Parts: sequence; structure tokens; C-alpha cells
Amino acid sequence: MRDRKRDTRLQPHLLGLMLGALLAIALVWLPGGAGAARTRRVRARVEPVSLLAGSRLGGRVAEVCARTGEAVRKDQVLVRFDAALLRQQRAALAAALEGVRSGMASARLPEAGRRLLLDSHPDVARAEERYVEALAGFEKQPNDARARLALEQTAAQRMETRRRVGRLLGNAGEMAGAVSQVETLLSDLGRALADTEVRAPADAVVDVLDLHPGDRVLPGQPAAILLEPGEYFCEFAIPAADTARLQAGATGKGTMAGNAETFVWRVERVTQRTIPLALRESRDQAEEWVVRARFPARTQWVAGREAELQMP
Repeated sequence: MRDRKRDTRLQPHLLGLMLGALLAIALVWLPGGAGAARTRRVRARVEPVSLLAGSRLGGRVAEVCARTGEAVRKDQVLVRFDAALLRQQRAALAAALEGVRSGMASARLPEAGRRLLLDSHPDVARAEERYVEALAGFEKQPNDARARLALEQTAAQRMETRRRVGRLLGNAGEMAGAVSQVETLLSDLGRALADTEVRAPADAVVDVLDLHPGDRVLPGQPAAILLEPGEYFCEFAIPAADTARLQAGATGKGTMAGNAETFVWRVERVTQRTIPLALRESRDQAEEWVVRARFPARTQWVAGREAELQMP
């Protein structure tokens, strides 16, 4: 139960960011003169540029290395996951591989090395996966004739595959290929070990990092939310006719409401979005074009203010 609560700790913050971005889309039509057909200026809500820091594999938190509000540098470690089991597996595999290499050099391959090459062979691994799947199906329906037949067939294929690959490993060429596969496994484990550390993707300030040793982070789930100091964005809707001149990279001038600070903004991207049913002005208006504008600002913590942007 505690893990489930930790897994959902960031969800309100992520939902808040998405809702904030949705509310930020506001178009104010300020024509430059009678009969003007273009958007001249818009006012939009300002939000800080946020970054998500996470791990492809996730894991059990072993150490939290930063705290909310702390300024961090790019690649600084924010969270470390428990990597003891991965280290043990990698050390055991490396030691076994060294034994295989020594045995091949002396033409006396130890039994442990032969088992290592056999178990790591892709044909053996696939046959083992099919057998495990059939076994799981049979355990769910032990009285099902089809489940029993599938288990018997995959068990027979599993044994035959191990015998066939075992005979091939007597060939020097096949053995060298098997060693290469084990080396690939070692490389994969090395990358997995690197992924047990969550690092800052850029120089930033930690906005949300609410983890403790023992908490579990799911694969791909963000472990922290960071803010880029002095970097902000706003989003606003535009008529379809304006998309030709508001392409990525286009720039314009802007003014921050409240302190009249001026800045130069640039179009980060233009996307077409579906308008939520509750926000549609008419049933026919199902989609809109939205500009995401990014800009630096000297004033810190301007989130929630409005900015007025002049169109290029």
C-alpha cells in the first residue's frame, strides 16, 4: 500500500502542469486597424519551463541526493536506485565469461562455462520463455486439455532445443558466437546499471522531489520535476491563416504584465489540438492551432502572470 501511494505522489503535480498549460491557452484579438485580418498581439498566461527526470527501468529508491528548491547542475545525481542485484548478476556473469575464455584457450571448457553459453543462447532463451508461458496457462486451467497439450509440446521443444544447441557448442565457431552473445548481455547489464541513477537533464532548480529510501518508482515514471531558471513559456491559440508565419523559430517581442519587462520570444512549436467539449464555442469548432512560445525573463517566479506578445 505504501508503494502505491509513493508511485502516485507526482500525479497531482503532473496533472497540475497539464491543467496549467490548458488554461494558459488564451487568445485576445487586438487588431492593428479597421479590417485587419491578422492577430497582432495576444495575452497569455506565463508558466515556467519544467523538465521531468526519471529512469527507463525505475526501481527501489536507495538514496535521495537532492531536495526540493535546490539548484542542480546538468547530470547531477538526484536519486539512486538499489542496484545490488544487478551488480551481483554482472559480477557473476563477468567471472563466468572469463572462465569460458580460459577454457576455450586451453580447449577444456568447464561445465559451468558450457551451461552459461547454453543458457544465454537466444534459441534456448526463446524456448524457455514459451515453456514458462505454457506453464502459467496450465496452472490457471489445469483441467484444460489444450493447456496441457501446449505445456507438453513446449516442454519437449525446450529439451530438444537445449540438446541441439549443446551439440553445436562443441564447434569452435559456434562457441565463439555464444561468447559474443554473453558479452552483449554484459553490455546490457552495464547500461541497466547506469539507469539506476536519475540525473538532472539540465541546469535547473528542483521543483518536486518527494521520494524516500524504500519507495518504488515505476519504469518510465518521473522521479522529479525540475524548473529551468529564468526560462518561461506560454501557449495561445491562433487562426489557421496565421500558421504560415508562426513556424518554429519565428521571433517577436513581448512585455511582462506587472513590471513592463520586455523580452524576445520565439516559437518553439505549433500544434493542432482537439478542443475539450466543455470549452468549445461551437459544435463545429473541434480543433485549434496552438503556438508554444518560449522566452527568458529576468524576473524570477513569474508563473501565473500574463505576458503580452507582439506577433512577428
